[in-house]
This record gives sequence, structure tokens and C-alpha cells, in this order.
Amino acid sequence: MGISIKKRIYWSFLLLVSLFVINGAITIVTLSRINQLSAHLTNVVEPSIQSINDFKRMMIESKMYTTNWVFLRSNQEDKDLLKKLHDSDYNTIKARVNFHFAKWGNKQDSDSLNKIFAGFEKLMIIEKSIMGSLKKFEDYDDPTTKFEAERKVEEEVLPRTAGLISALNIINEKARQFRKEENTRLESASMKLSAFIIVLAVTII
Repeated sequence: MGISIKKRIYWSFLLLVSLFVINGAITIVTLSRINQLSAHLTNVVEPSIQSINDFKRMMIESKMYTTNWVFLRSNQEDKDLLKKLHDSDYNTIKARVNFHFAKWGNKQDSDSLNKIFAGFEKLMIIEKSIMGSLKKFEDYDDPTTKFEAERKVEEEVLPRTAGLISALNIINEKARQFRKEENTRLESASMKLSAFIIVLAVTII
């Protein structure tokens, strides 16, 4: 009761200023954290998952084109696509995957990817041997050559591709789980900021 109106106004103004300063600081820090999470999701996580999916699709196409090379002698389109996959597509996707996953800084995932790349490169050698054995249209008429190519598809190409895709799915699942956790953290930060703004508004009123 002994506090003058002038002092009350002064202290009230000081309190409001303090609340706005606190609000500004917390808002800036929270928004910075939200922007970091959002940028990481957009620039690292999502492109990494997309590149893994592209690599997986390429392995499936490689298996399909190689199988068609053996069993569909006149399918020149698939043969050309398989050659293109070996000559350029694989190197492009490999560079993309390595570029995006290098930003994660996870040595375990990098080592796993290198093993998958090495496995696929060995698989491409097998596929090229099939392509070389059935290079000409007349090569398909040789039963021994045709049988050996079919054996390589069934005993080498198909199981190796399945194993590589299985290993790649493990990395993909880890990336998807991380994306889910990042989205949860992003939503949590946004909700906390909204709740803080509401509490501050009520406090000021």
C-alpha cells in the first residue's frame, strides 16, 4: 500500500519489458532449433532416403534386365538399358548416396553402404559375363552357353540381389526411423513454442 503509483507503473513497465525480452530470447532459440531440424530433414534425411530408394530400384531393374537378357533374346531395349545402368547409372547413384550419407557422419552406415556397393560391383561382373556369353543372336542357340547363363541368373544374380536389397533395407529403415524421430522433435518444439506464447500472453494480460 505504501508503493506510489509512479513506482507501480515503473515496476509494471519493467516487468512487461522483461517478459518481452524473455519471450524474444526463447522464441529466437526455439525457432532456430526448428529451422535446424527442418533444414536437416529437407537437405539431408529426405534426399538420403530418396537416394537409397533409387539405388534399390536400380538393383531390381538390373536383376530384371539381366533375366530378360537371358530369356528374351530379341528384347534389345532392356539390353540397352542394362548397358546404360552399368556404364553410367550406377556411378551416378553411388555418388548421390555417398554424398548424402557423408553428411550423417555415421561410420557404421558408411561401412555398410561400402559393403553393399562392393557386393553390387561383384554382381555386375557376373551380369557382364552373362552379357558377354550371349552377345550375339546366334549365341542363344548354343545349349551349353544358354544353360550356363540361366544357371548364373538363378544361382548368382537372383540370390545376390536379394541379399543386397535386404542389407539396403536395414539402412533405409534406420533412416526412416531417424526421420520419424526428427519429425517428432520438430512437432514437439513447435508445440512447446505455441504453449509458451499462450502462457506468456495470459501472463501479460
